Amino acid sequence: ATRSLRHVLLASTPADPLEYDIEVVATRPLQPYEVNTVHNWLCGQMTFKKLTIQAPQYAGMHFNCVFNEPDDYYIRAGTNGFNLTMTCDAGGAWSDAKTATYTPEDGGIVIFNNQSASFDYLYPTVTFTLDGGTDFSIINTTDSTTREFKFTDLTDGETITVNGQTGQITSSLGNTRVDKFNKHYLRLMHGINNLKCIGKVSSLKFTYEKFIRIGG
Repeated sequence: ATRSLRHVLLASTPADPLEYDIEVVATRPLQPYEVNTVHNWLCGQMTFKKLTIQAPQYAGMHFNCVFNEPDDYYIRAGTNGFNLTMTCDAGGAWSDAKTATYTPEDGGIVIFNNQSASFDYLYPTVTFTLDGGTDFSIINTTDSTTREFKFTDLTDGETITVNGQTGQITSSLGNTRVDKFNKHYLRLMHGINNLKCIGKVSSLKFTYEKFIRIGG
């Protein structure tokens, strides 16, 4: 199983989630049905949702969050706003998704620099396309020379995508490939990672979001 800074709703409670008090203000008094609509939209979510703040200091990043504990406040004839608590899935923000692309040689080394603010492992989404073989593996020699991300008995030309966060595996052929995988998801240490690639592929991609610490 993968290990991550991300926390899942309805599962274990994060020890130090990032929380903000948020004030949402309407330009006019809201009718009761509009208040209910806003409540459902902001506070009725069962999963973390992406929040982007339109300010220069938050460019290129986002929060995964939920809103709860709505407290309506009134001015004149109706509800003019809400005080809310924003709870994030981690102790900070995330960079927008980035993709690193490689064309490794069989037995060659590619280098990935994990510049996340976290010293925990980063589990990227790995996508590769076979080109002249049916097996492919990656060994992060910086982490462990014996731990191998490995697929066997695939189809030449097939593209495999492995989501390191959810564990989901998809194939360009629509085949179920769980039984072809050794269940060792690729994990990247903080800093430089030397990745030995075994097998012939035309493309190798790592898609990831870096953890960004907010406020120090």
